Amino acid sequence: MRLYLAGPMRGLPLFNFPAFDEATDRLRKQGHEVFSPAEQDREAGQDGNKSPETIAHYMAINLPEVCKADAVAVLPGWENSQGCRIELTVASEIGKKILDAQTLQPMFHPFVVMRVKKIYE
Repeated sequence: MRLYLAGPMRGLPLFNFPAFDEATDRLRKQGHEVFSPAEQDREAGQDGNKSPETIAHYMAINLPEVCKADAVAVLPGWENSQGCRIELTVASEIGKKILDAQTLQPMFHPFVVMRVKKIYE
């Protein structure tokens, strides 16, 4: 399965790259293809210490990847992330499954329940 890995970054130490790296490695070992925004950011020169670009900058890169994915796997803390909320809104509106990144089970959080419910029915 092709997964887009979503999770909080801004305001976290090293932009939460360690959590993204751990999840990416684990999911790839399970045989999944994973797009990790942390890897994308590193390739673009973000080392986890530089000031981030605007949210619009990151969404221009990340939303096409959400569209290409079979599902979005979500890391803990996404509720407090503007970028994650945008990604999950897009994913749910275009019919992508939203999964817990740890268990790959469908997520039914109050923020996404109304949008994702139709995907699983």
